[in-house]
Amino acid sequence: MNNDLNSAVIGFQRKINTNLETLTNTTAARDSSVSSLVTTQTLTGSYANAGVEINVIDYNRLGLYVACDTNDSRSITLQVLGSHTSGGTQYIIDGISIKTIIDAVTTTDKNIYYEFDVGTIPYVQIQIKAGTVGASPGTITIHIDKKWRN
Repeated sequence: MNNDLNSAVIGFQRKINTNLETLTNTTAARDSSVSSLVTTQTLTGSYANAGVEINVIDYNRLGLYVACDTNDSRSITLQVLGSHTSGGTQYIIDGISIKTIIDAVTTTDKNIYYEFDVGTIPYVQIQIKAGTVGASPGTITIHIDKKWRN
């Protein structure tokens, strides 16, 4: 008898004396805990990788908890790029890639949550930049939350 919550016995094969099983709960095995991606990263004037490439195979949503300390930086943007292979060419994801965290005139620090629909893209890379860095560059901290939604 199978005690695995992720599968169910659907029959028995006499010739090989074994149960036939089917996967019934693919979401139970997914890890959806929030994890730290970037502890603290100083902003620069061009897009820079924020942490490492993220494997989102078996997930279709990526949540980002972003804490931005602006200091003298303005026009702070975040972009999510997709890739079909690990370490491969990175592509802009049409319609969802770029988010403005801080505009050109805002001087207030910001904590914000973004959620990206990554569909069937297997790997993503988060990048950040400041349009204006300023004398005292801002910093950013990101925590990620991978999700599956029907």
